[in-house]
Amino acid sequence: MPMFSHGEKDYRSFNMYTSQLVVVGQCKQVDIIKAFGVSAISVKRHVKKFREGGPGAFFQQRSERKTSVLTPEVLRRAQEMLNERKSRQEVSAELSIKPDTLYRAIHAGKLVELKKKLNAKVSAV
Repeated sequence: MPMFSHGEKDYRSFNMYTSQLVVVGQCKQVDIIKAFGVSAISVKRHVKKFREGGPGAFFQQRSERKTSVLTPEVLRRAQEMLNERKSRQEVSAELSIKPDTLYRAIHAGKLVELKKKLNAKVSAV
């Protein structure tokens, strides 16, 4: 007879219940690891979460992401500067954004970096 049931994809309930079993002394962490084939570090992490926050810690909403640095205005200004053939370093410094943020925006297609023209020297033979 099952002690507890949860939905197939309800990992939060599973993690909460198995952690509770360990904390109240019904089983050891190694028993959970062997019985369910989960990693030792995940069991330790969930037990710690249960001890620090109780059962509710598994169901709290995650914190929201911070607002984007690349607002429409910053994107517009960055594109203008790239169109003027300014370097990525110049653009990121002037707009006070990290170079990596600018790099990711270019590779995500949010910004278009103009290709540098190569001055091909043709040697007369």
